[in-house]
Amino acid sequence: MIERAQLELALAMFRHAIEKDESYFGGYAGASQCLAAFAIFAPDGPQRSALLKEARHLANQAEVLSPANSWTQSALSWVDLAEGDTKRAIEHADIALDLAPKDGNVLDFYAMVMLATGDFDAALAASTSDRPRTSGLGRFANKSIFGAASFHAGKYEQAIDALNTATRAGDPISAPTLIYLAAANAALGNQADALALEADLKQNWPTIDTVALLDRLYVNPEQVRALTDHLRTKH
Repeated sequence: MIERAQLELALAMFRHAIEKDESYFGGYAGASQCLAAFAIFAPDGPQRSALLKEARHLANQAEVLSPANSWTQSALSWVDLAEGDTKRAIEHADIALDLAPKDGNVLDFYAMVMLATGDFDAALAASTSDRPRTSGLGRFANKSIFGAASFHAGKYEQAIDALNTATRAGDPISAPTLIYLAAANAALGNQADALALEADLKQNWPTIDTVALLDRLYVNPEQVRALTDHLRTKH
């Protein structure tokens, strides 16, 4: 669902936007979202603290420049989530969605916040392909988010269909994508497929600590166990 190379390219683009026009809020909002995403998946330590500090600074600057913009509110929500303030993350996500209910990027970040905080119905409603998306930058991640939310809602076949559709549409095959596909197949009793997907995960991310990765993304430990209990290899 989150691919590092794409994040690095996006961050470079937003930093360039800030350099070109320091009065444009979007450069700050976009850069803060990228940095917060890096922080979510970074282990505790000085690097993570530095990422969070810069993400907060940039999100606050976007708020100074354009407080009532949906992108600003979405960025504030994502930084709140990275900092562990789930209450404010949900509040800002709700504001962003109210301001721009059809913006694809707002919908994606809203759905991710809902997924991370355990509101799977809201995540499904925001990420379904049936929901109109009339604006937004770049490729949307809603299919992958819909697949993840479907898994947690106990809809394993729907999860597999959504995740496979996402990869066929060009979404990156990320570590979380393989984790969800493996867990969903295992939940359905497709052990051969599940083990093959876990093997792909270990081959492409040999040092991955699945539990630590998921713990950094999701607020509720039960949500993490719902995934890892279906996996043969947890580290």
